[in-house]
Amino acid sequence: MSDRAIARIAGLGAKTVGAIRRRSAGALPQLNARIGRDGRTRPLNSVEGRQRAAEVIAAHPKASLREIARLAGISPATASDVRKRLESGEGPVGVLPVEIDTHDDTETGRSAGSRVERKVRTLQPDPGSVVEKLLRDPSLRHKEEGRHLLRILRQNAIGMEEWAELTAAVPPHCGALVVHLARQYAETWLGFAQELDERVRSVSSGAVGM
Repeated sequence: MSDRAIARIAGLGAKTVGAIRRRSAGALPQLNARIGRDGRTRPLNSVEGRQRAAEVIAAHPKASLREIARLAGISPATASDVRKRLESGEGPVGVLPVEIDTHDDTETGRSAGSRVERKVRTLQPDPGSVVEKLLRDPSLRHKEEGRHLLRILRQNAIGMEEWAELTAAVPPHCGALVVHLARQYAETWLGFAQELDERVRSVSSGAVGM
């Protein structure tokens, strides 16, 4: 079950449930999908679903988004994103970083120290755990601007299954407006990230030069 669904039954906050889940992850078996408050099952990792959607689109190019979503086990919104990516010449899940690995491969007869290129997916840290770390930083907590930033970050630190539930909660007649707002917010966050990245790089380069 999703964090929100469990929180509703247990009378706890979704973030508290998420923290309990992370602490017990090593002792309990973890599934690749969760059931939301609406009773619908959604995957935690959409990579496999996106790849299945790409296969469905290739085999049935005229299939509707709902049909693609049903066959691939993903949401119609994700199916739409996959179709747009494919139409623009991109992959269904974006470009994966390339790691150069040096190892002995005696089974295939390769010489020792051969360089093999393989694609790997970088695992992003859980937003909630990152925010919890920032909350413990006194340089942020002791300033009004820092506390304001922490409040905004906490509001956005939700998991994939929670975003999927929010997507399902948007009625069709509000969809275009929410999409427009989401894209505006995304552009704002991107601008904030770029400006902050430049500031961090500038400070780091100045410290190295001293």
